[in-house]
Amino acid sequence: MQNIIKRYFPMPYVAALFIGGFYSLYQLYLSGAQLAWIGASVAVLPMMLLFAYIGTGLTARSRRYSPWQLGAAVVGSILVAFDFNVEAAALAWGLGLVLGFIYVFWYVPLDRSPSRIKVGSVLPAASFVHINGNTVTTVSSGKAQVWLFVRGNWCPFCVAQVKELAAAYQELADLGAEVFMVSPQSQQQSQKLANKLDVPIQFLVDEKAQGAKDLGIQHTSGMPAGLPGGFDVDSVMPTVVITDSSGVVIYADQTDDYRVRPEPALFVQTLKKAQQAVSA
Repeated sequence: MQNIIKRYFPMPYVAALFIGGFYSLYQLYLSGAQLAWIGASVAVLPMMLLFAYIGTGLTARSRRYSPWQLGAAVVGSILVAFDFNVEAAALAWGLGLVLGFIYVFWYVPLDRSPSRIKVGSVLPAASFVHINGNTVTTVSSGKAQVWLFVRGNWCPFCVAQVKELAAAYQELADLGAEVFMVSPQSQQQSQKLANKLDVPIQFLVDEKAQGAKDLGIQHTSGMPAGLPGGFDVDSVMPTVVITDSSGVVIYADQTDDYRVRPEPALFVQTLKKAQQAVSA
């Protein structure tokens, strides 16, 4: 039930941020830099700018708890308290402070307790459909494998993370690893992403997020309401798994904050360490 409620939070929140941010700037200009509107701007604009930057798809991660943005919301709210204005207070205290904290501490956190992925254990069985139509499973192929589970093309963090993985593909392949990108989005959406990157990553479709469910990483009602169609309501929690040649998990990033994700350099380091351990 909570996930269903969460599904309807992000789009209205982001829309309100941009409307409130531009309105506070407008009032700041009209008021001649009145302290109340300085406070409202300080409280709202940093989070608005963060979302604008995320929307560019240039970053695969942001900082846990958004400390600068929430800190600015607190400072801005204090400034409004010294020069009270009803509209400025509503923006600073409501949109900047209250909704900002709700976003960071209620909407963002993911419950990873159902996960069946454990370091040191064989990766549980799950099957997916390759964009070429073939079935691919998590059963060991005798090679190390890198599995990247992403929500879909609608998620800027996910697209940026896949681009990072594509840039690191050759280095991972040189270490003998197969590289997979798995998403519950449609085959057409995954094909679109594959065409943009043009690297031999194996792009897989997790139909109806069944594979994610089998692995315990399904995000029920994880697709925000109000985004363009073509995506299922249920999604997947962003996850990275690396297995050795016998299918045993040697690395797993199961972030409980979808905005905090590992860099590919860590995958390379993990594979190198595994090779060194085998040869030692």
